[in-house]
Amino acid sequence: MVATEMLLSYHDYPKAKRDPATALLPPLYAEQLWHPTRGFPVYRNISEARLARVARTLDQKLRLIGDLHAARVRLHLGTDSPQPFTVPGASLHTEMELFARAGIAPAEVWHLATRGNAEVLGPALGEPDLGLLRTGAPADLLVYGADPTTATDPGRGLLAVISRGRLYPRRELDSAVAADQARLRRLPARLLGKAGAALALRSTDFDF
Repeated sequence: MVATEMLLSYHDYPKAKRDPATALLPPLYAEQLWHPTRGFPVYRNISEARLARVARTLDQKLRLIGDLHAARVRLHLGTDSPQPFTVPGASLHTEMELFARAGIAPAEVWHLATRGNAEVLGPALGEPDLGLLRTGAPADLLVYGADPTTATDPGRGLLAVISRGRLYPRRELDSAVAADQARLRRLPARLLGKAGAALALRSTDFDF
C-alpha cells in the first residue's frame, strides 16, 4: 500500500521533495529519477485524473486489508522500494500507519511489522528465532522510553537500537544520518549522481 500512498506525492512534488524521509536518499532520486516531467517515463506528467484513480485504489486497498484482517487472513507489511518517494526504512513506517488506517489496532500492527514478518524472513535468513526475546535469539532490538505500541510511529520515543548485540544510542544514529546526508550533497557526489541518473533514464523507457 505504501507505494500507492507515496505515488500521491505527485499532488505536491515540491513538498514531497523537501520531506525529511526523501532527504535520506541521494538527491538524484527526487531531483532527477522521480522528477514529474524529466524522470522515469512511467511517472512523467501524471494527470490529476490519474492521481484521483490512485487515491480511489488506495481506499479500496485499505478496505481490503481491513476485511482480510477481520477474516483472520495472515498479513505482512511491505515497502515496495524504490517506487517514487518510497524510501527504504521510512516506507515501512508509512506502511504501519496505513495498516492502522485500515482499522488494525496499533499493537497488532507492531506485531505484524516485527514478529509477524520475522516468522517469514527469519527461516529464509537462517535465523528462525528472529523477532523473539529469548536466549540464543538475534540481539536485534529497539529501545524505547515508553510503550511504543500505543501508536504506529517507530521513531516516537526511540532511545537506541541494538543490532547484532551492539548498542547504538539515538544521538549517534542521528549524527550518522546527518553526516551521510551532508556527504551525499557535496558537489562530487551530486555530479556523479547526475551522471548516473542520466544514464539510467537513457536506458529506461517503459510505461504501463
